[in-house]
Amino acid sequence: MNAAERALYEAVPEVFADEPASLPPTTSQATISAGCRNVTLTQFAGTMRKRGMVPAAIEAALLAQNAESCDPPLPPAEVRQIAASIGRYPAGEFSAPPRVGVRAETISFHTAAEITAKEPPAPVFVAAFYLALGVITEIVGKAKVAGKSTFLAHLIGAILFGRPFLGQPTRRAPVVWLTEDAPPRSSKF
Repeated sequence: MNAAERALYEAVPEVFADEPASLPPTTSQATISAGCRNVTLTQFAGTMRKRGMVPAAIEAALLAQNAESCDPPLPPAEVRQIAASIGRYPAGEFSAPPRVGVRAETISFHTAAEITAKEPPAPVFVAAFYLALGVITEIVGKAKVAGKSTFLAHLIGAILFGRPFLGQPTRRAPVVWLTEDAPPRSSKF
């Protein structure tokens, strides 16, 4: 019988049991392997503290459990640290106290009619009809022949110095240029 089955058996009143409430003998201890030792001993300590055990008793029980079941056993100092950590909590507490209030929902939902009725804000162009603030602009064209990099280099130059571009005004602003050209690079001007 494992620890969970034993706890359930202890918790069920005699009225619901098929047989008188006497615990079956423990046949063998399950081995607690490396990687599970700290968590398992912490769970044992939490269970003992919830039932009202004092930190000194929890420490003694964990040291015994560690020696009997852990393979390899944790260092005693680490087991004592687990007991001390769990011993900080009030005895009999079953969980963290519930929150008094719940944060208001921050996501607002709209119907399609509400969305279409709203007028989007007018874009603030940095380069008229080519590039607006707060948006991602993608330039596509045939690789190595369309002139995308050249176009962007001239556009960026105009934006950085506030000069007109293709006869249209620009607004002076910083620029981040991300490219997939080999070697990969990104530049901030």
